Amino acid sequence: MISPHVSGNIFAHFSSNDLRGWFHWSLCQRELKEREIRATEERLLQKDVPRTADDYEKLIRTSPNSSFIWIKYMTFFLSLNEVEKARSMAERALKTINIREESEKQNVWVAYFNLENEYGSPPEDTVFLFKKYLEFEKN
Repeated sequence: MISPHVSGNIFAHFSSNDLRGWFHWSLCQRELKEREIRATEERLLQKDVPRTADDYEKLIRTSPNSSFIWIKYMTFFLSLNEVEKARSMAERALKTINIREESEKQNVWVAYFNLENEYGSPPEDTVFLFKKYLEFEKN
């Protein structure tokens, strides 16, 4: 047993085979856990894929600060060629997401910029949106 008062490199007390074995075991455990998580996420996505606006509304009610859900909702409307509804979802997301969730809001801003760049009439819409973003950043 190693004394808790050992100074220096703690790994010096183990052989290189011990360290390699532990490291390999640790990597295998991490990989197994990641595979399990991926499999769980895929199962959830297959089961609970939102298919209607009502499905998305339910998700929004449960996770109003999730930019991922808001952006998926925007994408849903774009898949239906409902650009105005996608814009309104972006606006609604920016009003709904808590002000403390800066990164979540920024994700929506990026998606909104991309939407305008793709479907708007650049540069007018994009410049207008960028001015709104600058106002948001000031506050």
